[in-house]
Amino acid sequence: MREPAPAVFPVFRSRITAALLARVYIGDGEYSVADLAKAAQTDTGTTAREVRRLESAGVVRSRMVGRTKLVRADREAPFYRPLRDLVVITLGPADVLGEEQIGIDGYQRPGDTVAHIFAARLASIRHFTSKPVYIAETSVAPGRHRARQIIGLFHGVQRFHLSGFVWFDINRLEAWRLEGRPAAVRAFRRAVVQTNR
Repeated sequence: MREPAPAVFPVFRSRITAALLARVYIGDGEYSVADLAKAAQTDTGTTAREVRRLESAGVVRSRMVGRTKLVRADREAPFYRPLRDLVVITLGPADVLGEEQIGIDGYQRPGDTVAHIFAARLASIRHFTSKPVYIAETSVAPGRHRARQIIGLFHGVQRFHLSGFVWFDINRLEAWRLEGRPAAVRAFRRAVVQTNR
């Protein structure tokens, strides 16, 4: 027999709870019970019960607008920031981004540019949707101009109005990792600083 989750802090007690937390903590907005049920791929009754459990634990807050219950993360909770970090690390943002944004992938090898890899696909995507686009998986292979290509990646994100990128950091066919490559790490850091100005 399965033991019930502790009533004080019923986090990650089921797939449904995980989906709800991903939506309200990563999505960072207010969602109706019906919207949350759709995200969790379950019915509204089950979702409403899960929301009540999370509310009683202080994990989420809700308010009524007419007959609609709107649910959001409880930002006043003392554990809000660590819980959000935990949710982002363990549950997303891929699940939430997949519904709210379009993800594409591509890798730069020596001589490639962001425009060469992504421009044609982005033009095609923008013909059928206005959803934001992000690079869901990318990296730059080692080479003489790797640092320049890394900086070019950040510029490309801005030039093509992308919402961001996820760096692929596993060595497989290529040595994609930045660790142990000081010039690449410096270029990445410099690009982050320049982008945030």
